[in-house]
Amino acid sequence: MKNRILQKSKENSPHLVVVGMGLSGIDFILRWQKKVKQSDVTFFEESGFTPLLLDAFFSLKGKTLTSICEDPSYYHVDNIKVRFNSSSVKDINTRDNKIYHSTGYTSYDFLLIIHEFDQIRIVTNNNYYNHPSFFKLSNNFENEEVTEKEIAIEGHDLLTLALAIKFLNDGLKPTIYCDKSRLAMGEIPKEEAWLIGKYFKNLGIGIKFEKRFSEKLPNGLSQICIKENSNKLAQPINSSLMEYGEMPLLTRLKLEEFYPVRVVRKNSKHCTDVVSIREKSAVDINEKGEALDGYSVDQRKNKCEREGVLFNQYVFKELSWQTYGEISTKWGADTQNFYWEHPEGGISFRMHYRKMDFSIKGIACLGISFNKTFIVNALQSNCKAYDFIDRIDEGMERNVYSFKVYPLIKKSFDVEFKKNIKSHRSSLIKRVFSKFF
Repeated sequence: MKNRILQKSKENSPHLVVVGMGLSGIDFILRWQKKVKQSDVTFFEESGFTPLLLDAFFSLKGKTLTSICEDPSYYHVDNIKVRFNSSSVKDINTRDNKIYHSTGYTSYDFLLIIHEFDQIRIVTNNNYYNHPSFFKLSNNFENEEVTEKEIAIEGHDLLTLALAIKFLNDGLKPTIYCDKSRLAMGEIPKEEAWLIGKYFKNLGIGIKFEKRFSEKLPNGLSQICIKENSNKLAQPINSSLMEYGEMPLLTRLKLEEFYPVRVVRKNSKHCTDVVSIREKSAVDINEKGEALDGYSVDQRKNKCEREGVLFNQYVFKELSWQTYGEISTKWGADTQNFYWEHPEGGISFRMHYRKMDFSIKGIACLGISFNKTFIVNALQSNCKAYDFIDRIDEGMERNVYSFKVYPLIKKSFDVEFKKNIKSHRSSLIKRVFSKFF
């Protein structure tokens, strides 16, 4: 049976309504645009920060949000038209697929709900946030007659990093007040996070670790906050989607009303994994509430070349971090991590593989990238770690660094791998002798 949702999407240029803001929603939209010829997306985000946030999020994925006309509410990303609506949501009619707000109502084909970040605080001087272009895509502060152009952001996550890059590109001087011991904690491994932090400092972005804004701001400084709009959606929604990512206080959503949703490994602050998420159209729900023809859009199943290999990418100006397959910075008795970074910084390579047979589970790299077909073949064939390293030059995308990098990676791995082989054999001998003595 053909997927009626997908067929309908391709034929009728579907209207997707997004309530809230978050990186998981951007991931979905970028996959959505590959499934449809053309689509309209309306963002409901009451704070008025939507253009600013959306531009920062898309930049993390290497995409650019472009204005369609002089109306500041209309933009596009490739084949998707984007519209912003800052009206407050009043009610949702799932029977008629309408969302009612303070200025009327909007009909939708699909509805996406995003609950991710908790609060972002930004401090500026000279009231930059009152500048008419502050929340637009092209601020052009370089052309303004201002003497001080400093701006500070409190946070550590990927949105904080994206905002810092955006403000830097707009001609401001950003400083990150990182409330953690490193950037992107829980999102990017610590070694790569330190390299990214060094890259940010070289760009001219200040970073203060384990620091927060003081409660009393100095004279001349103004504070603006972006906060999750978590109390607007209490109605059950047939066409719903929630994705893997950092979603503080996810329990604010009445999960029992979002059928079917299953949350695992959830603690009091963050949901670390979301599985069994389906996107459904109201017309494709039977009396039991089961999806008839929905297709999975779980972010953890984001496929590389549609071949079953997880792929993710974050872009920080001219530096990108990419992951293929399963990557973990923690390993135990059955897995091992090999990590290498260039002595001058800015480039790193990480490989996660099984100790038992040395087959690779995932690859992560900063400043370099690999041919996706090469990675897919390696992961699906359970390629051994040493075989992958021997052929690493075949799969690495060519750039000014690649021909210098792969010999260094191979040399470092050969030294490290000999230690692992010796350790593995030693533990095996001990286990054998333990059976007899």
